[in-house]
Amino acid sequence: MNWACRFPLFCAFITTFLLLTVTEIVQTSQAQSIQSVPEIFSHDSLPFNATMGKWLERYWVWVASIPDSMSPREDTTGKNCGTNQNGPVWFLDPPVGMSKVKGPFPCEIPEGKAIFAPLLVGQCDKTVLTNPNPTDSEISECAKKDNQPGNTDFAIDGKSVVVVKQFSRSEEQYRLYRTTSDFFDITWVENNKLEAPPGTYRSQADGYTAIVKPLSLGEHNMTFNTHTYPPAQPVNINVLFKIKVVSNQSSVD
Repeated sequence: MNWACRFPLFCAFITTFLLLTVTEIVQTSQAQSIQSVPEIFSHDSLPFNATMGKWLERYWVWVASIPDSMSPREDTTGKNCGTNQNGPVWFLDPPVGMSKVKGPFPCEIPEGKAIFAPLLVGQCDKTVLTNPNPTDSEISECAKKDNQPGNTDFAIDGKSVVVVKQFSRSEEQYRLYRTTSDFFDITWVENNKLEAPPGTYRSQADGYTAIVKPLSLGEHNMTFNTHTYPPAQPVNINVLFKIKVVSNQSSVD
């Protein structure tokens, strides 16, 4: 059968229309495959009326407010998991750098709480810079510099919900999961976990984050797998949080 077109202009229009339609369907499908993750809030949303950048800021303010003896970081007993936890979002604080503490890390969380997961994040203020009076651009560059060359895989109950790879179709993933905060004041308490000099400093934070929507009652596993490469400071994190979501009545008791 001869499929030659009898009406070239009409056939050209139909061909173009079909190509555009197929392209749109493929692009939409690809976008949905990355963005439509029902377990987490999308980065362009406002979880509990705050941007992702604001939640990243609140995470670091929370970290700075806790003395070493009460810090949940590297606490394998779970007794410090609830330290200074207020509001609708519960902060997790996995070990960083070359920590030898691997967990697992138990954590009991009241029902209805979203969970903030810092996947690969950095924060900077004058205490970590050689310039005693750093410019905003110096603080910003410092906060971001170790977050770009790295991979992260965050899973809930065995299902990967955030995957960012340095070598792949990563630019779109970076835009979807990377957050930079506004500048903010951070107050480090005495004897804090990161050994920062106590005081209040101008700061900025940056990195890859996820806010998990409230989980069902019962036990859940969350795994963090994060690796960075030169020129960043080497980081190799592979930790498991054993989350137990309890009823509000149980948490009161």
